[in-house]
Amino acid sequence: MSRGTWLTIVLAMAAVPGLLWLGSADAVSQAAETPVFVMNFPGVQTVRGEVEVRGLGSFGSLFETGALNVTPVKRHVTTRLIDGGVIETEGFSHVVLSLSGEIRGELTRAGTIGAILIPDTEESEKYLKTKGVFLFPEEVVTTLQVGGESVFMAGPRRVVVAFPRYRVLFHNSTDKTVIANLAAYRTK
Repeated sequence: MSRGTWLTIVLAMAAVPGLLWLGSADAVSQAAETPVFVMNFPGVQTVRGEVEVRGLGSFGSLFETGALNVTPVKRHVTTRLIDGGVIETEGFSHVVLSLSGEIRGELTRAGTIGAILIPDTEESEKYLKTKGVFLFPEEVVTTLQVGGESVFMAGPRRVVVAFPRYRVLFHNSTDKTVIANLAAYRTK
């Protein structure tokens, strides 16, 4: 074979990967331009004109109470529970609860640490204050032992969202203050 023929063969072989790449890029481009049909439900939500979706939407959101001092207070002493704030759950279908923290000092009495979610409504608050009753509670709890680890965690626990907002209340039946954080990952 002549030198020109060898050069032609080498150049052709070098071009093959590039041509293959261009073909696959074209396939990806075509897949990205696949037609999408939008169903119009006028009784629920009317769609008019051109519809465009860019990027991925958010499917979840994290809420954390942050590190809170939770002094010893038993679960049934509802007037003294530690307030952890309000979780907004409007538009979410589930929430995954995880509780973590650290014990301040050494326990001399075993007990539980927990976070209770109750609907943030006037009726829930009324029953809690006047009757000591939790309406529709969702809870994540862990047991701490004397001589155990100083760091604790509980969860994850998946909960179906039934109300637009929940109040977070902490309890601690040990004999020491703990630093606790509730993480609530809300999903659609």
